[in-house]
Order: sequence, then C-alpha cells, then structure tokens
Amino acid sequence: MIPLLQKGERRQARSSQRLCLGRKSLSSAPAAGDSTVVTRLFEGQLSYQMLCLRCDGHSHSNQVFTILSLPIPLDSYRCSLQDCLSLFFQQSTLTCGDQKLCPECGVKRDTAVLTSMAKPPEILVLHLKRWEAANPSLPTR
Repeated sequence: MIPLLQKGERRQARSSQRLCLGRKSLSSAPAAGDSTVVTRLFEGQLSYQMLCLRCDGHSHSNQVFTILSLPIPLDSYRCSLQDCLSLFFQQSTLTCGDQKLCPECGVKRDTAVLTSMAKPPEILVLHLKRWEAANPSLPTR
C-alpha cells in the first residue's frame, strides 16, 4: 500500500510543478506592443476616410485587424471572393444611430466612409458572413 501512496504523492508533486511552470510562462508573456508570431503574420491595418455629408469636413482613422468579415452579395446565387471584397471596400454611408461626430460641425452628421487597407497582413484571414446579424434565423447562403 505504501508504494501506491508514494506514486500518488509523486504524481501530485509533478502536477504542482507543472502548475508553477505554467504560471511562470504566463508571467513571461509578451507585453502589449511587443511583436508575436500572430501579430507579425496575421495583423493588418484598415484605414477609414470619413466625409461629413453636410460640411465636407474630413477625418481619418486606422484600425488593426486580424480577420476580415466579408459580406456576401445578396443579389446573386454565385459570387467570387472578389465580389465579397468589393462589397466590403465599397463606400458606405453612416446615418441615424451610426452617425459620426464631425470635426468641423461639432455635431453628429451623416457620414460617407471609404475603407481601404493601409497595411496588408502577410497572411490574410477571411470570414464569410453567411447570414445577416439582424435576423440570424435566416437560412445560410
């Protein structure tokens, strides 16, 4: 019976050692801003040019991404990846609750937004949105 207890104690000691080693590796994780394999390979940057539709005031912002969620065109049964990318990057208009604060007017206004890729990632990951978020019970495309 004693050998079984010793085996159990050894197993518990190894488990505790792994737990401690795991904590050490967590504390040595890269700090914010440090480059990792994931950021080097998959991180890109989108650029948004915004235009106030009232006063023509311009603003610009950038956003880091690792995945592009592409809409699928509703008007065709078949479409290419190029069709999905064109739809994603086409100019859009933000209205109602989506309005942006205009830097010139100082109030929220309807805004035209043009999206472009400022820095493409080395590996581009695409997610095809097969249904609309407003009605997730719709059949998949």
